[in-house]
Amino acid sequence: MGGAFLGESLRYILLTLAQTKVLLGGKVTTELATKGTVTSVDISAIETAFEANGGNALENVEVTALLTRLGYTTEEITDDDQSIVTYAGQMVTTRSTLLVAACKY
Repeated sequence: MGGAFLGESLRYILLTLAQTKVLLGGKVTTELATKGTVTSVDISAIETAFEANGGNALENVEVTALLTRLGYTTEEITDDDQSIVTYAGQMVTTRSTLLVAACKY
């Protein structure tokens, strides 16, 4: 799985969740709606911070960094948003790992 694909998968998930008002109060920024604004580097940073934080998705500085770069203020980012973004990143990574493993055998 290419890095661009992973980042774009996460961006699309976050966009869909925002559009359905599950994430970020339903606010969709121009940055979130723009292709290529989330990369595999973002996913890796989110997962690394999650593990370094003892598996606590709350107050993940990398999630906050990503969402602020996507045009959200820290006041707009809730604990639920933190957890959802962390979980979505983990699911993209897990899914891609399973797809690669299935193709290998």
